[in-house]
Amino acid sequence: MYKQMLFCCFIILATLSNTDALKGHCNKEEDLLQRCSMALPVLSSPEISFALTREELDKSCIELRAGIKCIDNYTEVCMEKQEQVVFRRIYAGITDVVQELCARGTYQDEYLKHADCVKTVRSEYEVCSRKYETTLTTLSDHQRSDHYQTDQQDVAASHEDYLRKVCCSFQEYLTCSERTVLRTCGREAANFTSDFLTRMSSNIIKNFCLEYRGHECWAPSRGNNNQNTFLASMVLLVTLLFYLVPA
Repeated sequence: MYKQMLFCCFIILATLSNTDALKGHCNKEEDLLQRCSMALPVLSSPEISFALTREELDKSCIELRAGIKCIDNYTEVCMEKQEQVVFRRIYAGITDVVQELCARGTYQDEYLKHADCVKTVRSEYEVCSRKYETTLTTLSDHQRSDHYQTDQQDVAASHEDYLRKVCCSFQEYLTCSERTVLRTCGREAANFTSDFLTRMSSNIIKNFCLEYRGHECWAPSRGNNNQNTFLASMVLLVTLLFYLVPA
């Protein structure tokens, strides 16, 4: 799982450095990977294990909060006001889940209750994540190649197709993760996993992916003007999901 976390952290850096949402000076003066990996050691140190006890979770939560704060600061400095509003609205679900997970209470208790079993499905879960990894790689390549296209109609069509593929692949990843837990850990753990993933991703799906469900994943896309913000939000979400799901 640490391999995937490092991979996604790299994609965040590559994506943000290629998006028009960033102010120009940030590309030169800000090194997101260096800054935020220092604040969030779990992204750079394979020695840090997934939290299976309350004490381990307390330590992990310190790093999670620091990492989210780092990304939030970077958003404030390097994104225009409009993109800040959209981005923060989208990842509000992520921060809400982290806050509840890192506070004493029934949600934290339930998370720890299922952690041991969920950890045992690592190899099966990685089948889900590897497929989505491939999509993220394609995303990053797509963003870079668009800078060389001059036909705006072709660019728009390419973006629409890309948005559909991202949304459908992401929802396939969520379904795959839930079914993986269900097979080994039972319905209760699967329900918790489903709720966990849904809460983390609900704003992304609501703002960008609501029209892509089932067979609609193969229908022509209508696109979205906030695509760069959407891409940054997607990679942030998946990075945190890779961290929070046992490995």
